Amino acid sequence: MRTYRNLKMLLSSIAGAFLMLYSWYALSLFITLATEGWWAPLPTYSQPPRETWCRTANDFFERPPGKFVPAVIVTGSNMALFVARFFRSRKRTSLLWIFALTNLAFMVIDAVLVVKVAHRLPDLWLPQPRLVPDVGYHRTWPPIALTSLLLSLLFRVQLKLSSTTGE
Repeated sequence: MRTYRNLKMLLSSIAGAFLMLYSWYALSLFITLATEGWWAPLPTYSQPPRETWCRTANDFFERPPGKFVPAVIVTGSNMALFVARFFRSRKRTSLLWIFALTNLAFMVIDAVLVVKVAHRLPDLWLPQPRLVPDVGYHRTWPPIALTSLLLSLLFRVQLKLSSTTGE
């Protein structure tokens, strides 16, 4: 009976570790794709002059290393938080699952809310009708703000849930 429980715990730990690694990969890919769309929103055919802040920010986030900076910060912070909690926790398998599932839930919730809500918010206060390529930071700040809020909630929830796994 004890061997069965140990095997079950081992398999759960291995599955949790793989899911954790996958969630970090998916999180970094998700943030990188969001960076390309929200932080570099200006297409090459309608860019402002080089001296403006919009162009400077767009050019930085359009190419490496700038397009990877937000993903490295978010995923690195998530990894650091996990490692800090991992060495304090007695229930390490539970911690793997908590972090992996909350990372995946964040991506799903953020994608749904951004598509359903945040992309449509500028239409409430911008004059209508808009020019056909209506691009720029005036359209992307709601998704950036919403994702930032959800990221802070993600880290807060992970801290709260990981504190229940024993210290």
